Order: sequence, then structure tokens, then C-alpha cells
Amino acid sequence: MPANEVIQTVKLKLHAPSRRKRAELLTFLRCYQECKRQLLFAARHLLPEFQRKEAQKGRPLSKLDLRGDLVKLARGLVKRFELHSDHALSLGDDAAESLASYFALLRGRGAWGETNWPVIPHRVPVPELEEALMALAATIEEAEERQATAMLTREMRQRLRGAYFCSRLALQYGKHYTIAVTPEERYYAILILWAPGSRKARPRTWSEDLADISVLDDKGRPTPVAQMQKVTRSLRSGALALPLEFGDWQLEEYFAKGEIATAQLSYDERAEDFYLHVAFKLAVENPQTDAPEYYLGVDRGSRVDLAVAVVDSSGRVLERELIDAGSMRYKQRARGDLSDKQRRGQAISHHDFRTGRVEEALHIACNHLVALAEKYRPSLVVVEYGLSGIGGAAKGRRVSRHYQKMLKILTYKLARHGFPEPLERSAAFTSQICSACGEIGERDGAEFVCEACGYSDHADANAAVNIARRGLLPNAELKNLQRSGGWEAFHKQFAQG
Repeated sequence: MPANEVIQTVKLKLHAPSRRKRAELLTFLRCYQECKRQLLFAARHLLPEFQRKEAQKGRPLSKLDLRGDLVKLARGLVKRFELHSDHALSLGDDAAESLASYFALLRGRGAWGETNWPVIPHRVPVPELEEALMALAATIEEAEERQATAMLTREMRQRLRGAYFCSRLALQYGKHYTIAVTPEERYYAILILWAPGSRKARPRTWSEDLADISVLDDKGRPTPVAQMQKVTRSLRSGALALPLEFGDWQLEEYFAKGEIATAQLSYDERAEDFYLHVAFKLAVENPQTDAPEYYLGVDRGSRVDLAVAVVDSSGRVLERELIDAGSMRYKQRARGDLSDKQRRGQAISHHDFRTGRVEEALHIACNHLVALAEKYRPSLVVVEYGLSGIGGAAKGRRVSRHYQKMLKILTYKLARHGFPEPLERSAAFTSQICSACGEIGERDGAEFVCEACGYSDHADANAAVNIARRGLLPNAELKNLQRSGGWEAFHKQFAQG
């Protein structure tokens, strides 16, 4: 992919599919999941061939090295389950990614083998069922018993994984998914699920107004699907047209500026909703080509959610800020989907409300960090390694998965604005090393005091400065850090005169 392009995924909800379409989508997801499970089982006999290929190439096998053999096996499976033939390509890519990760794990252990061969289980693992049973047996009150019974029922359900649509050319060449639009600007996902003539496919009447947004005519307008002769046969039998729900921002940022690529169909069992995760190819806004002159350090605070500091290439502090995304969260309105639930008369759980507010706060914090990076361009964002775990006053508002998600959000937002990926650095002793002299100080709650030089500061702000400065150390020199005195000696070079 060119350096001035990025791939970003947007989550689009399928709007209120009918009972008949819901049943067909669930049937498809079960068939796709079973196909992948059988494909991974069938790939076991290819293990000697994979070993031979790796020895011949002299390097670890990549996803592309595995894909061809897996697609050949998948073609027979999709015929058996009456899936559209292009799902063999999707399954091949999906399984190749799983196996490439598995082989990398085995290689790290120094052995090949079939132990713990990756499969997609059609039932939940036994240990999780045992845990749910133990929770039910330990209940005393009636409310606890109802809750434990519901958890056991949920664990016993068949879990449906996502189905991957790998067509990048959409319906132009008879592939199996695209997005279409009507003159009234209603957007639809067209998913070709079944092979032409399949027993699972049902005859449908197609609107003449639907036009494929990925195929433009001479005047730059979407091409009507009815005029695309190569897909007429598929559309007559094995396809679904499902209206999409999304906001004006997604329409402006993704549909208007991007080109659709791959997609994944998923099912949320809790809400009983279907989603299409569509990857868009987007042009990078103002890509940064120069080496960074400024470094933005982001610390996971113990007294606030985030602490940010900006230093220049000499380590001089230019700006510091404490970000309490939690207070922002409670000032913001609930997410749109929660409002939709209220309008439909559905109950809103505390989990729904809290999750919506947390995600909203993460986006607010990341947007603020990107705006700060724009102010100090060219810059590099340095984050605490892992961004996992939480303690102190913020405990209960943040857990490790929120910080991990924040790092993902921050990464794609930075890429969209032309910045490099965040640089991860160890946060060891950053809240204890004095950012003024480099000596070890004392921390008492939110306050940091250095007895060596008398410097005092907010402990999280002090840590953010140290993290930002650690971005000045190239990755190649990290392995020699201990020989040169460790992080304490590194920070002493920034001591103020």
C-alpha cells in the first residue's frame, strides 16, 4: 500500500432485518464457521508440506505462503455447504491468518507439531462452562441464581464468529459483496451468500434504483446493479440487500472520501444485532515526511486518566497537560444507539450506558492528542508500553482493555492525519525519576518531590515528561541501555543547569 494511503474500518449496523433475513444470516454464519473449522482440521495433513516450504524458503511462512493451499481445500467445502464460490477466497485468507499466527507461536517454542492445532470450536470451551456451573452452584439469593442461570445459558449457546468478505473489486467482476445506494441516498449492503441455484437461496425482487458505489460510470456516478451483467445470475438467487445505519460523519469521512475494500459480517448476541465492519481505503491527510522534532509523552495516570507532555529534540519541556476523560464522559450525552433503544422501548443496562460513555471518552481523549500533535508537527507520540492496568483514583472508571482500545483508536487517528505509529516505551520509574535533575525522588499520592534539587510537580505530569524524553532514544540503542547506566543515567542528561 502506498505511504499516503491507510486502511480504516467502520462499523455499520444492518437496519432491522426481517425475521426471514435474520434466519438466513444466522444460517450463513453457522455454515461459514463450520467451513472454517473443517478447513483448519483438513489443513493438518498439509503440515509436512508447510515444513518443506519453510525450509526451502529459509524464512517463516507468511499468510500469502499458506493462502494458495488453503483456498484449494476451501473450494470443496463451500460447494458442500452451498456457499458462493468466492467465499473460498475469504476462508483461505481467514484460515491462513490463523495458521500463520499459530506457526509463529510454535517457532517461538522451537517446535512444530499438531498440539493445540487452531480450530474454531462450534461450542464454548468446557472450562468456561464449568466456571458458569460453579457460579450457579454457589448462589444463595434468588436474584443471584437468575443471573447465574442467564450466564450459563449464554455460555451454552453456539458462539458465532464473524464471516469475512475479501472482495476488493465488489460486484464489478461478480464478487460477493458491495455497498449500493438509491437516489434517495439510502445505503444498502449487498451480500451474496449462497451459490447460484442453492436450496438455501430464495427468489427476490431487486430494485432498479440500487447502484454500486464502487463502480462509477463515465460521469462519475454509481453504476446501477441491474446493468451489471456479470452479477445478474448471483443477484437472482443468493444475495441479500440490507439497509445500513450510520451517521453523517461516517458518510462524510468514509463513503465520500474512501474506497470500499474488505468487510466482515458479525453478530452481537447480547443485542441480537448484525453489523458489517467495512474497511475503507483512505488518502492520508497531510502526511508527515520529515523526522520528528517534537515528542508527545502520554502517561496512564493514577490520579487522572491521562497526563501529556511535549518536549523538543533536546528534551526541553514545551507543554504539559492533565486529561481527565472521565469528567468529560459524564458531561457528554449517551451514544445514539442508547437513544435508539429508549425510543424502541428496550431496556438500557448499566453495561450499555457505561460502555457507550467510556468509548465516547476514549475518542474525545484521542482527538485531543491528535490536535496536540497537529500543533507540534512534525511530531512523534510516545506512549507507556502496553497501556494496560489501572490503579489509584481512576480505578473503577478504567480497566486494561480500555487503555488497549485507546491505543488502537489513537493509532488509526494518527495514521489518518499522516503521523507515524505511536512509539511504546517502558514506564518503569517514570513517576519516581525527577524530570528536572534525573535523581530518584519521592511520590506521595499525586505529589512528586525531589529531595536532591527541591523540584516538586504533579506525579503524573512528571511521568509524562520522562516518557516523552524516552522517545528520543532510538530503538537500536535500547539493548545497550543497561550498559550505559539504565534509565536513571539517561534522564540525568536532561538535568537543568
